[in-house]
Amino acid sequence: MKITSRFALTAAALFLASHADAAQVRFVNNSVKEGSKPVAAGTAVNPGSTISTGSQSKTQVDLTSSGSMMRAGSKTEAVLKNDTSLSLSRGIMLASSGGGALGREPVNLETPEIKATAKGTMLVAYQPKAYIKITCIEGKVSVRMKALLGEVTELRAGQMLIINPAEKRLPTEVEVDLGELTQSCVLLGAGFPSLDAGKIEGAAGRQAKQITDGGINRTPLVMNGAGPAVTLTNEAAIERLRPQPVVPKVLVKIANSPQPVPRPAATAEYIIDGSTQFTFPSTAAPIDNISLLAPPGSPTLQTPGFPLVQGVFVNQDEGQGAYVFSFPNALPDSPELLFRGTTSLPFISAIYNVNGVAQIGNGIGIPATVRTGSTFDLRASDSIFLAGAQILKQPDASPGVQFSADRKIGIDDSLINVPREVYLDGNFIDISNSTITSQNREVGVTSHATSPAAGGISVRNSSQLSSLAASFGQVNLQTDGGFIFVNNSQLSGSEINLDTGTNDSLIEIRNSVLNADSIRARAFNSGDRDALVVSDSVMNANQLIDLYAEGASKLRFQGKVDLNAPRTTLAGRTVQVDNGGVVRASGSLDVYRDVDNYNKPGFGTLSSGFSSSHNSFSSRPQRP
Repeated sequence: MKITSRFALTAAALFLASHADAAQVRFVNNSVKEGSKPVAAGTAVNPGSTISTGSQSKTQVDLTSSGSMMRAGSKTEAVLKNDTSLSLSRGIMLASSGGGALGREPVNLETPEIKATAKGTMLVAYQPKAYIKITCIEGKVSVRMKALLGEVTELRAGQMLIINPAEKRLPTEVEVDLGELTQSCVLLGAGFPSLDAGKIEGAAGRQAKQITDGGINRTPLVMNGAGPAVTLTNEAAIERLRPQPVVPKVLVKIANSPQPVPRPAATAEYIIDGSTQFTFPSTAAPIDNISLLAPPGSPTLQTPGFPLVQGVFVNQDEGQGAYVFSFPNALPDSPELLFRGTTSLPFISAIYNVNGVAQIGNGIGIPATVRTGSTFDLRASDSIFLAGAQILKQPDASPGVQFSADRKIGIDDSLINVPREVYLDGNFIDISNSTITSQNREVGVTSHATSPAAGGISVRNSSQLSSLAASFGQVNLQTDGGFIFVNNSQLSGSEINLDTGTNDSLIEIRNSVLNADSIRARAFNSGDRDALVVSDSVMNANQLIDLYAEGASKLRFQGKVDLNAPRTTLAGRTVQVDNGGVVRASGSLDVYRDVDNYNKPGFGTLSSGFSSSHNSFSSRPQRP
């Protein structure tokens, strides 16, 4: 009895110790909130809190000190009920249990229809009233229907349930390819803190042996994304997977999981890929010296498994016209238009008009290439995302690119290389690890944000924006008061212009290289605050460099900055070089300031290779 009592007390003490710490946010990517409040890594999360992620966002929350945690993908919402229980309202979540005093502690995840308990790692995708997908990645997962007592099943590693929320019984489990899933699943990918890879690799290895031994048969089916849609590997057809008994056990390959977002089984999303057909009427559109006339019939776009889209001819300026292909907004949390694989767009003037979100590529290792024969004009009422995408010209074509979105344009790990202009127009334009090149025209990036809090332009992570035109090859980054950040990137053109207008704003150029004949940057702030910051960067100009902090604001330099031009003009109410900073202009230098925080104790140095002048801020030359 004494031993039993001592053991009970010891076990209770261990249990309480392992559950004493509050849950804590460990990792944040893009927009993550607790309730309506944005959170950062290190934030404590109390029971009853709602964690939500925005588009293209993800997070990890450590639930207990023993290693239990959850990860949430794009557009996910969940409530932390206690330190080992979560309620998933929508989205994609991975939950993994840590070690406890008596073995692996259980982690519970529930929706209004089911409750799943993992002693291991599970992946759950939930779209209310559409589907629930539960996959056991390693360990064991039990699943119970709340509506029917005794309706319980247990999944082992490599098994999945695809549940219709309207049904009261659980379907038969199916086998999924763990090796493919662990390679393609964003919630198991780079960026997150590492999991216990040995358990996951061991589960995948045991499944691989079953395949080799003939216990599991491979199929030509591929499941794309978080939804239940499946395709044949040769993409000859698109059909929907319905839960049903599978005999013998078969292996369904998981690809592109779990991005971009969960999708219901019935879809109005359009997929344009190599199997898409553009059909033209038998009579070509007549062309005269005045205008392009619409033929009796218009081009149609047909992609397997989706309704036909009719091109509608619309007259535009100067007698020109374009065919408009429209894609309606029918599903929440899903792109309305998705480009994947290799797509060749025809040699016609066309506008792809999306009432919602347009996406090119999926960003998880499967590339998307769009070869366009005319200007690629893509417009979205919400956002446009490029992820692992290439936009190139077709042979003998000279197209440009025009992307316009009411909210965000996100370009990640992508390439745009076309002969003519590249125009990006939105509220927040985020360009990361990407190259954008116009061979003969302008690269123009415009944000309509009127304050830094509302949005702006971010060029980061080794991105390159360049115009190769010998003359009039401009790279223009402009906002109406939003921020402009250029970080660890390169801008090249005959002219480079960065301008935030006349609202309070900020331009930051950090760890970057700018090459042009002329380089101009201008930002405005009505207070004694930073408006233009240049840090550890190089600017090479054949003619001039003009850096202006307008209003009552500050032009600030940090680290080592080289300004290589025959003539350099610096203007700001305050011009400052932070302590330890070294700024050198290779040619003549004209500084217009009222406060000179440089070349004196507590500040860095500012010098020129030739003549220099230091004048009042009010005497500065006015920018054209």
